[in-house]
Amino acid sequence: MNDNKTAHPKLLVTGLPALADKLRALKDEQEDMKRVARDVAADIEAAQQRLVREMRGSGTTQFTHAGYIYGLVTKLKASALDGQKDRLCEALKKKGHGHLVYEAVNASNLSGFVEEQMRKNKKQLPKWLAALVTASEETTVSVRKAKK
Repeated sequence: MNDNKTAHPKLLVTGLPALADKLRALKDEQEDMKRVARDVAADIEAAQQRLVREMRGSGTTQFTHAGYIYGLVTKLKASALDGQKDRLCEALKKKGHGHLVYEAVNASNLSGFVEEQMRKNKKQLPKWLAALVTASEETTVSVRKAKK
């Protein structure tokens, strides 16, 4: 929506409203595509499960159709029980399987921590941290619906 009554005159001259319209349209299109992708993913999962049932029911483990080979593949998926990740990691290490355990730092949490450290250190990374991380600022455009 281009409301010329509230737009600053300079904005109209510089083409900012047109760029804002383009950004809004692209963001709307992206959301539409995400919705479609989620719907397609759900349809794929349903079709795959039906095909698995039909293949198992007929005793078929593999077949060729229209130039594609379809075959049943069974994989075991394992994950820690809720609230047991730390205990699982310790148990794996104790039993000699520490190579399966990887420590990770959440990128968002790290960014927040680095920002806090820089705020406390006159916009500079502390020396101990500067040798371990890189930090850069990224400027984006925030878009939200205006009140009518």
